[in-house]
Amino acid sequence: MGFIVDLGERNEEALLLISEWSLLASGQGLRRQVLFILSKTQIFMDQIQMNPVTPRKSKLWRFFLGLIAIVVLTFALLYGLGIYKRWAGQNGVQQLAEAMDKAQKDEYAREMADTYGGKTPQETLAMYIAAVEKKDYVLASKYFTFSKQEVALKDLQGVKQEDFANFVSILRQGLNAKGSYSDDKKEFVIHKPVIFDFFLYRSGLWKIAQI
Repeated sequence: MGFIVDLGERNEEALLLISEWSLLASGQGLRRQVLFILSKTQIFMDQIQMNPVTPRKSKLWRFFLGLIAIVVLTFALLYGLGIYKRWAGQNGVQQLAEAMDKAQKDEYAREMADTYGGKTPQETLAMYIAAVEKKDYVLASKYFTFSKQEVALKDLQGVKQEDFANFVSILRQGLNAKGSYSDDKKEFVIHKPVIFDFFLYRSGLWKIAQI
């Protein structure tokens, strides 16, 4: 019959093992933690086979081994969750990059296909005024940047008849007013009598961004 190991010694070994797990958890990755715990568990299993325990003491060891199994499962789940979060994060970044790339390509294609506008801000404004005077508000709204066309159309349709002459007069004052370009020459702003803001499309045509 094999030698029976004293219960006090095994309690000390159990406490030592738990202490080693705590130290490892504070400075190592989950994968290494799981491998460490599995190796220690195998060592204890070998010790049990070499040194049988009495039925009274075996209950403690069954509890201890059950605790080891719970710890291993917990670390495995945490490790798997970490892998999933990294994968989901990378996948989300890739999807965002693809969406942004598609949006840029769509914007470029839309700008290149747009034929409403002039080669200078003043030329675009003159075209816009001509369409307004004809009360062709659909055409007039097309001289705005794409994102502002719907709002521009509603604003034009909301101009009252008694205010129409004054509105056109203000537009013509802007046509003869001085403005300034941005540093990159892609924006032109007139500040009087009201703010006229123009934006240069990649097609080379100037669009109205704000009046």
